[in-house]
Amino acid sequence: MKGRAMSRLLREISTLADDAGIVTGEIWIEHSGRVRFSREIPEALHQRFRNVIFSQ
Repeated sequence: MKGRAMSRLLREISTLADDAGIVTGEIWIEHSGRVRFSREIPEALHQRFRNVIFSQ
């Protein structure tokens, strides 16, 4: 992923987190493509984050 695409991805993830009231949290993307989330990110939002990540 190059500069502009990465900036857009981070901006969209940040907006989604802000809208959901998430102040802190981590998202890990494994080499296999599996996405994992820290406990601070509600499970109900996991798919929305995945949609943003893989729409790039």
